[in-house]
Amino acid sequence: MGPGAAWGDFDGDGWQDLYLVQGSGRAGSTPDTNRLLRNLGGSGKPQAGAGPWFEDVTEPAGVSDTGAGMGALFVDLDGDQDLDLYVANYGLDVLYLNRGDGTFADASDLLPGHDLWSAAVAAADTDGDGDLDLYITSYLEYDLAKTPPAEELGRYEREDPVAMLPFAFPGQRNVFLRNEGVAADGRPRFADVTEELGLLDVQGRGMQPVFWDFDRDGDQDLYVANDVSYNVLFRNEGDGTFKDVSFATGLDDPRGGMGLAAADVDQDGDEDVFLTNWQLEANALYLNNHTSPFESRTRRAAFHDTSVRAGLARAGIGVTSWGVALFDLELDGDLDAFVANGYTSPDYIGTGICVGQPNHLFVNDGTGRFEDGAGLAQAALGVLLAARGVAACDFDRDGDMDLCVTANNGPVQLLENHAPRRGAWVGVALRQAGPNPFAIGAEVTVHTGSKRLFRRALRAGEGYLTGNPAELHFGLGAAAEIERIDVRWPDGTTTHHTHVALDTWHTLRRP
Repeated sequence: MGPGAAWGDFDGDGWQDLYLVQGSGRAGSTPDTNRLLRNLGGSGKPQAGAGPWFEDVTEPAGVSDTGAGMGALFVDLDGDQDLDLYVANYGLDVLYLNRGDGTFADASDLLPGHDLWSAAVAAADTDGDGDLDLYITSYLEYDLAKTPPAEELGRYEREDPVAMLPFAFPGQRNVFLRNEGVAADGRPRFADVTEELGLLDVQGRGMQPVFWDFDRDGDQDLYVANDVSYNVLFRNEGDGTFKDVSFATGLDDPRGGMGLAAADVDQDGDEDVFLTNWQLEANALYLNNHTSPFESRTRRAAFHDTSVRAGLARAGIGVTSWGVALFDLELDGDLDAFVANGYTSPDYIGTGICVGQPNHLFVNDGTGRFEDGAGLAQAALGVLLAARGVAACDFDRDGDMDLCVTANNGPVQLLENHAPRRGAWVGVALRQAGPNPFAIGAEVTVHTGSKRLFRRALRAGEGYLTGNPAELHFGLGAAAEIERIDVRWPDGTTTHHTHVALDTWHTLRRP
């Protein structure tokens, strides 16, 4: 099912570093160690023009987990302005607190100690107290003694044995950890309030969660992709509680959901959601109609799967899709999509390793329809791996978004963007005082001189088992200038920033 990866500037030098999660291997094998790769910012290039270079600092940094890894996330949980690291495992999860000197302290004793099949992790300030809470999905209870009778399973007969069928096993509870603030020892404290808030989602076989203000009311809602069980959308009621609105919004998708990415694909000002699914099921692009004419009296968002109209449905049939990244490939101002594919089942006769499949690149034509972008990806899409996670990041700081793609029992791919550029760009990082210094949950709107606006929200955790960098990137197309940038900070206050230059990264600070 894994592995994932996470981007994050753990040492604060302005360059995004990379954490790679490993599996534990087959029974009797020596577990691999997760790897932390520090981005040297080009200073370690082997030769001119060869691109950025990374060094393995796993051992000196103290993040050598050897668990059966799934997802990971860099996020500041203690509010000390550096990024901590959460690792989700099949078994006990691991939490590393950043000391601020390039090393981490193992703080896993702060976690509840649930022995679950953790999948992915996301973070947001859901209760408005300023610090970041955590939501960790759990997949299923892998116990052959709990499978249905053979005659019942026979109705779902496939080429795979029962041990490979997710619907044969009961789902596991998810975990919501409310951040209770930093204690006297300088470490954060967490309370498991999952059941109290109705966020267990026991029926679901949890994959990727995303915190996402789908209705733009200023608080963080939660959407969970579930494998062979209904997806769930929990609306934040603004008082620290949640309500299941999956059916009412049309997001109770029952397919084999894997990955999630939320962004404004149709450029109407609210964020849509891309959902990846299993081999015989099309992926879904749910457009967000924030003020739907069908629900204008309640002003609740309604969602409609437009994958067929958008030209995305056919490509998803015949491949199992996992990770998805929505990003502006050519800086033309609209969002394109990269989907990581790889079969769930192994080659039983030969290697015993999961079968590789081609990844997909879809280019937005500017109207919300997508075309096959394989021609822009050159040989990168021709490498058949059992791909899993994909996370976008401008790791070489040249202004376009590159990709990291993980594979099950295969090499990681680092894909450097060389697509023809069709416009300007701007990069935005945010800083504020308080326990959420990176302003996770903020919404940034860029107004260009052409009166066109581009809107993105800063979240922690998306895709499939992947952690995104704590920054936002905007392709601006033909824009000749930026009129202003508006930031709606996590507490709802808004600041306006002018005299922002094109084609560079900026750090916007809250006064």
